[in-house]
Amino acid sequence: MLQLAHFAFIDPSLAAEVNRMPEDSRTLHLRSTLNYSSITPPDQPMYDITVDVRGRRLPSEGGWLSFHGKLGVKAGEDVLFITVDSQGWDFPSHTGTQAAWGDGSLQW
Repeated sequence: MLQLAHFAFIDPSLAAEVNRMPEDSRTLHLRSTLNYSSITPPDQPMYDITVDVRGRRLPSEGGWLSFHGKLGVKAGEDVLFITVDSQGWDFPSHTGTQAAWGDGSLQW
């Protein structure tokens, strides 16, 4: 597990619901399916990110959820399952739908 800061795409209308959760239950499960952007060389894979909070999939539209926590990754068939135990929450105003994957971090 790594102590990192990341960004995940999340609908900001769920901010109040998420922030009412006890901190020790704020676990995100990010499911990323490999794809290649038309402007990205094939050797630089891109990932579309969806977010589950307590097993509930959130829409990949809206605002950004910034969080700090522990990152763990395990590979499935064409999918990476990424678990983050969040310790801090914020909703900065960024836009976008893809994240580059490299060196154990998600970078928007």
